[in-house]
Amino acid sequence: MKKEAKIDLSVIGIQGKNKTWNPNKGQIITFIDSSNNFICVDAFEGSGNSYKRRENSYIEVCHEGEFIFKGTFKELIEKLK
Repeated sequence: MKKEAKIDLSVIGIQGKNKTWNPNKGQIITFIDSSNNFICVDAFEGSGNSYKRRENSYIEVCHEGEFIFKGTFKELIEKLK
C-alpha cells in the first residue's frame, strides 16, 4: 500500500469545551501569538492538473516572518534531537 500524507485536526475550545475532530484536512495553519508566527502543515502539492496528495506531509515553521524550517515531520524530529 502506498504511503500518503494525512492530516487530522483536533480542536478544543476555551476551558476545554467544544472539542471537535476534523479528519483528512488538506492544509492547516496554526498562528501562535501573532500572524508572523505560524506552523503550516500541508498534505498536498502542485496546482491544477498536477495537484496531488504528498507521500509525506510538508511542514513550514515561521518565526517573526522568517521561515526557520521547511521539510517533513521526520526531518523536523531529526533537527530537534
